[in-house]
Amino acid sequence: VVSVGFTHDSNVSVWNWKTGKQVAGNKVSSRVFGMSFSESGSYFVVVGVRFVKFWYFDTNSDKALTGLNPCENRAAVLEEHRNSTFKAVVCGKGSFAHMTFCISNDGRLFSFGSSRRIERWLDLKVNDAFALYVTTQHLLCGCSDGVIRIFEPSTLSHVVNLPKPHPLGVDLSECTSPSAMVSLLPASDFPDCIAVTADANTNKVKFGS
Repeated sequence: VVSVGFTHDSNVSVWNWKTGKQVAGNKVSSRVFGMSFSESGSYFVVVGVRFVKFWYFDTNSDKALTGLNPCENRAAVLEEHRNSTFKAVVCGKGSFAHMTFCISNDGRLFSFGSSRRIERWLDLKVNDAFALYVTTQHLLCGCSDGVIRIFEPSTLSHVVNLPKPHPLGVDLSECTSPSAMVSLLPASDFPDCIAVTADANTNKVKFGS
């Protein structure tokens, strides 16, 4: 388990959830918005205001037993995107375990390779983006205005857009037919998708707004 302190605390701590003891830690100087563990558990990625950092630690060392094992971090190479604010991050799974995916507050999706450099990026064509989830086959992006886009992880090729939820301010009990709902859609506002997950066994997607 990783915990990140508030602005004046600035601690990043790695805990053994079974024993409740800290096994590694370090400091972070900027505001953090998201964190994700690699599938191997050997590193995690933290994102925030103008940074994407990969944190590596060794829980098998002698220092890990005392809780003094430092996390070493390496910054991703952001190039012209170095001034972006990164809102969410997720590490790949399966054959994409070497990849890392991030979204920024200007609605862009990024993929990083094992070298921590941006390999691909695209414009999600939304006002803002909030959430990511990855399976062994798909990458899901939760965005503003009820938009959920699904991509193929290795190429970021677009697969499908999921249907939006019902509009804000609509009482579903008063919609007596599908046509009544459809008539509301063009001029409607939709809730932002701030969390998204998927069940690989049933292919069902769940989201929070």
